[in-house]
Amino acid sequence: MRRGFVLPIIILLFVVGVTYFIYAKYSKSPNEKTMQTASTIYKYPNSTSWEIKPHHNLCVNPKDSCVQPADIIFTTNNQWAEIYAYYKSYLIDYGWETNSTVYTSIPTGIVFEKEDCKLFLQPAEGVNFLSDKAAKPPYKFTFSVTCQ
Repeated sequence: MRRGFVLPIIILLFVVGVTYFIYAKYSKSPNEKTMQTASTIYKYPNSTSWEIKPHHNLCVNPKDSCVQPADIIFTTNNQWAEIYAYYKSYLIDYGWETNSTVYTSIPTGIVFEKEDCKLFLQPAEGVNFLSDKAAKPPYKFTFSVTCQ
């Protein structure tokens, strides 16, 4: 092999190694309280699937309290208005608070707070119930859970 070919490979391997080291050292998963809170969210009665996915991301400032979310992804044949009404009623009954109010139409997401935890419920990306080309069932929804 020629010398001009080996040097770029060595540099590439070095960059990959450093990137892996930084990611392994400074990335975080959701804390125990976040995972515990995610596991206590009641499964939607008509859901056809239910999955808790922890995020594992790089924390740019390790001195900062970098909190990673856990997502609950579920599918159902029910539309957003039914999901919104169900979880708004259910979570308020269990001590969660929200300032979500319906004026003329259902909001595109809802935030719940309890102690030092937040839940954000919304239709999954690409699901638009307001469009003329609305998605067909089953519909996908996402809870994002974070606790300090």
